[in-house]
Amino acid sequence: MLIISDGAGITWYEPPPIETITNEAEFRTVDRNLTDGFMNKLTWNFSLPAGSSVLTVTIKFNSDTTIGTYVQSLGTVTITEALKNRFNFTWIPSKATLTIFSVTSDDSGEFACDVLSFDGSGTPTWKRKIQVTVLGKLGNYQLKNPFNSCSLMLFIHNFFITFKNLKKTFSSKHECWILLTILGTYKAQHLQSLQACSH
Repeated sequence: MLIISDGAGITWYEPPPIETITNEAEFRTVDRNLTDGFMNKLTWNFSLPAGSSVLTVTIKFNSDTTIGTYVQSLGTVTITEALKNRFNFTWIPSKATLTIFSVTSDDSGEFACDVLSFDGSGTPTWKRKIQVTVLGKLGNYQLKNPFNSCSLMLFIHNFFITFKNLKKTFSSKHECWILLTILGTYKAQHLQSLQACSH
């Protein structure tokens, strides 16, 4: 890894990979999967070479929506009013962190960190992007594909019946109780959907 000591450029540490960029037009997009319904954080960590300084750091969504901005001259971080219920943006020197309070499908898209700097001869803007894909909860199987959803639920139902009938094969009543409790929970959670699949 080459890290420059002066002149225009930026070294990105997060999101990985670690690399130094000296061409303002060059940027990397990193893929990230987030789970629906959970709080998550996106982090950009970087350093500038000697002689360069940060002017502003801006977090954007899908290029045209500004979520938050840090202004070095004021020492302040501001978040777009309409987005305060979805995001928080914090700045610790050379590290920007975006917190998504509760990930939803609306968060699928491109989050970018734009670093406006001053290097003595100009004000280049350096970019690093994170392409977010939102995944459904594993324990709450989403019914976007009826065939796959019904197949999964019927499998769980049949699995429950099969092991209930074979419970005598377990080495202890304790092991059998644990398995049936787990399977019973799944059966209860998906009973209504199972009935829908049978119609």
